[in-house]
Amino acid sequence: SFLFPKTIRRKIVHIYNFKSNYFCILGLTRKKIYKPNSKIVIIGSDEVFNCMQKNVRVGYSLDLFGKPFHSNELYSYAASFGNTTIEQIIENNKEKELGDLLSQFKFISVRDDNSNNIVKKITNASVPVCVNLDPTLMYENLVNEIPEIDTKDNYIIVYAYDNRINEEERKAIERFALNNKLKIYIIGGVQSFGDKLIYDSPHNILGYFKKAKCVVTDTFHGTL
Repeated sequence: SFLFPKTIRRKIVHIYNFKSNYFCILGLTRKKIYKPNSKIVIIGSDEVFNCMQKNVRVGYSLDLFGKPFHSNELYSYAASFGNTTIEQIIENNKEKELGDLLSQFKFISVRDDNSNNIVKKITNASVPVCVNLDPTLMYENLVNEIPEIDTKDNYIIVYAYDNRINEEERKAIERFALNNKLKIYIIGGVQSFGDKLIYDSPHNILGYFKKAKCVVTDTFHGTL
């Protein structure tokens, strides 16, 4: 009962600090979120097409299918429908709406066979589509540039969605850290435990992974 308010406070601080420090790099401000009239628009990567999720915080967003953009050059890169299936799209009567939107793309790049098959099905193969490597695997020229993190701690990283680590897992992580004299660094989602919550640039985050003694994750990209 005492952990939940602490988690909420952590979440608010985390969001504020991340937005303040890193949204400006992308040109995002309170008054300028995106340009609907951009000449070229690229959507992706990650699960930008995963539109049938149970997660109420994500929802059915047609922005991610290019609806608000008035561009003659609309692309995706390594996009994914995630766990959304063609059966779910048809069952919810969204096949035509999504198909019409994706048909406006000049070229579609996805990262998995499920997404490839869905795009071909709902667009009647009217738009070029290919499967590309997930960008998190395109690191050959980056390895030698990963920064050295200035910390004297020996630590493990917990890289997971907000509060998706259950009580049994939390106890196991804390026990492992205690037995091995390790600090617990929380990266990504906010958790109700841990010694330090890390918010840093994407590049510097790689430095934390590089120096970690162990990584606990529940995500695809965390595993990579």
